[in-house]
Amino acid sequence: MDVKTFPAGLRVLVVDDDRVCLKVLERQLKCCNYNVMVVTDARTALEMLRERKDDGDQFDLVISDVVMPNMD
Repeated sequence: MDVKTFPAGLRVLVVDDDRVCLKVLERQLKCCNYNVMVVTDARTALEMLRERKDDGDQFDLVISDVVMPNMD
């Protein structure tokens, strides 16, 4: 990440089962020039985090709903 352009380019994972909230937050973050990935399932988000752990392509920030179906 380039220090001169920070926080543009920040890699953000957003996890929420409410698709409307997810879309609103995604749009706001993209307006800030963040690289946004959205997921509606907590288990999928955990898999993504585990996969990226060793790749060196980790997310800089995770924003998550704390009350999700099947997993809190």
